[in-house]
Amino acid sequence: MAILAFIPVLLALVLTPLTARAMAALGLVDRPDSPRKIHSGPIPRGGGLAIAIAYIATLGLSGAEFGAVWNLLPAAGLVFLVGIADDLCDLQPWQKLAGQIVAAGMACSSGLLGDAISWWMIPLAMLWLLACCNGFNLIDGMDGLAAGAGVLASLAIAISAMIAGNTMLAAAALPLAGALAGFLCFNFSPAKIFLGDSGSLLIGFLLGCFGIVGLEKHVTAAGLSVPLIALALPLGDAALTVVRRAMGRRPIFVADRGHIHHRLLDRVHSSRKAALVLYGFCGLAGALSVAASFAGSMAVSGLLAGLLCAGGVAGARSLGVMRRARRETALQRSISHVRMAASGIPTLIADDVRWRAAARRVTPRSPRSARRGDWMDITGVPE
Repeated sequence: MAILAFIPVLLALVLTPLTARAMAALGLVDRPDSPRKIHSGPIPRGGGLAIAIAYIATLGLSGAEFGAVWNLLPAAGLVFLVGIADDLCDLQPWQKLAGQIVAAGMACSSGLLGDAISWWMIPLAMLWLLACCNGFNLIDGMDGLAAGAGVLASLAIAISAMIAGNTMLAAAALPLAGALAGFLCFNFSPAKIFLGDSGSLLIGFLLGCFGIVGLEKHVTAAGLSVPLIALALPLGDAALTVVRRAMGRRPIFVADRGHIHHRLLDRVHSSRKAALVLYGFCGLAGALSVAASFAGSMAVSGLLAGLLCAGGVAGARSLGVMRRARRETALQRSISHVRMAASGIPTLIADDVRWRAAARRVTPRSPRSARRGDWMDITGVPE
């Protein structure tokens, strides 16, 4: 089993620098052209290509029986292509979302949910896959964060699968952890290559699928809690992002600099330190997910999930993630009030001009006031 993690590490170590050179030669680089981007120079993107090749090659070379995982590869390939297209030509958010929805539908129709399924499970599974994809895409804003979180989540899912006796799932998750670990050597701060959407969307999609595959034989509270706890950081950041942007009355798909890693970076002023802190949280989440799988108890799983949620909420509050959203909402209200008041000024001026013009037409002049040049109001009293 260990060879399944060792082979992709070597492949990623060889393929990642080659991919970086190819992307740089093609001009596919990410430039620091936005305040939310924290790198100082152009960095090649599209690192998901190296991860995808290392992962697929490992599955093919291992000769192991992966069952349903092979059936998921066409859907994962579509997600990867959507990400590559976005890396090349910056797709619109709705285009990326449409591609993800099609891929999620393909995964569900390929036997991801098993044989005995109900109609209501399909939209829930699709929503889960969309949340995982976009969760990893959102946290891919700091050197090494998404790749490191993917390594820890993959290891947690693999260990939990081995505890549950699901060797097929463990054999599918370990190569992903190995490919990401090899890639992380070039992606950790200061990064020499970025994942790009091709990498972040693929990681989230595969881990989301692994979470569902792990439930085929163990649809219990403990089984449900394992992927939720293991993917706590990307899912939590995605949830906070939706709430924060809704509170600020801003479009959900418009990028900003209010994510957890941005707020933490403002606090510690170091990409490495911020990434290591978030690695610690992901490691804790992975350990708790393994503990939930080992315990196999609804009470224990609920307690562990509750403790992790409480810790995550406390951390987000200390970083001021939602406080900033409230300040932005108050600022936007103040700006809207100023705009409303300013928009009324021309109307007031126009009304005053019309009133004075009407007063001049109806106000008589006395001979003396006409000589003196003074206007009189309607009552004959000089102004």
